Amino acid sequence: MALPSTVGSVEQSSVEPHGAARPDRKTTFAVLCPVFDDWPSFRQLVREIASVAPGMRSAVTVLAVDDGSSARLDALDPDDCAGLERVEVIRLLTNLGHQRAIATGLAELRADSDFDAVVVMDADGEDRPEDLPRLLELHRANPDKVIVINRAKRTEGFLFRALYVLYKALFWLLTGTRIRNGNFTLAPRAALAGVLSSASVWNNFAGSVRRARAPKLELSLPRGKRYAGKSKMNLVSLVVHGLSAVSVYADVVMVRVVVLSGVMALLSLLALITVVVVRYLTDLAIPGWATNAAGLALVMLVQNVVLSLIASFILLSLRSQPTFLPLVDARRYVESRQTLYAKPQ
Repeated sequence: MALPSTVGSVEQSSVEPHGAARPDRKTTFAVLCPVFDDWPSFRQLVREIASVAPGMRSAVTVLAVDDGSSARLDALDPDDCAGLERVEVIRLLTNLGHQRAIATGLAELRADSDFDAVVVMDADGEDRPEDLPRLLELHRANPDKVIVINRAKRTEGFLFRALYVLYKALFWLLTGTRIRNGNFTLAPRAALAGVLSSASVWNNFAGSVRRARAPKLELSLPRGKRYAGKSKMNLVSLVVHGLSAVSVYADVVMVRVVVLSGVMALLSLLALITVVVVRYLTDLAIPGWATNAAGLALVMLVQNVVLSLIASFILLSLRSQPTFLPLVDARRYVESRQTLYAKPQ
């Protein structure tokens, strides 16, 4: 199902030489939100997007990806949607999880809709609709760039922030990359094919966007407050989410493990040689010390050699196995697509 064409759209020749769109061009703009049993928040999100939509000079369509919710949303108050072009729900066959719901929704949107750019945002209010006009203006000035949103200010408690700092440090040690962005992202249509052609987007959207080769523009914005209720993320979910982000850089992690274990194996070998030299060529050895030290060095040498081999084989298997292609395969999980509101013609 195609998004309606906007009135007043112009030919490609109306784009300025340096890639900036003419200021009078009206764009088609999609907002994609994964939802799991949080329809009251989605209703509030639709109202707030509708309130800022008239000033965006765009035909704005909001799409919810129903990630196997126990209840369905079948109607919206038209007054809440005034200013929007359409509101639709993409229903999935089963609960895939937040990240896979995003990938499936984007694959469906790219295949059956016509738009200039899509914004991925959470439906709980933590990604603020009031920031959308600014994002769209940046897109008009940089139509070929993916705009990723970094969190300038967080509102969670002290424990969460402390654990998040630890997570970012571990992420940097494992991948060599600093990550500050979440799912809140604007992607031009042309960039979606590259992002969705990576199997890693099936596990983590934000990490896949950051690693994609598409040109990017970073913007720091404060995090909003939840509309209602509490996050459904528990400790297990948070750990799985963190590991999913690391999995985007699985090949980098494996290479780092191979290098680190190789260095440790070399140091263990040097330690073993040092123990032998001290034991047999000098009078410095303490009785019993050489045996214990040599045994420890030998154990560390064997462990690091085995770890290096295992990491190497895992890396090779990752590169040789056929991968899941979200651009094509994710759409198999779409059950239906329903229009909840359409702008009167």
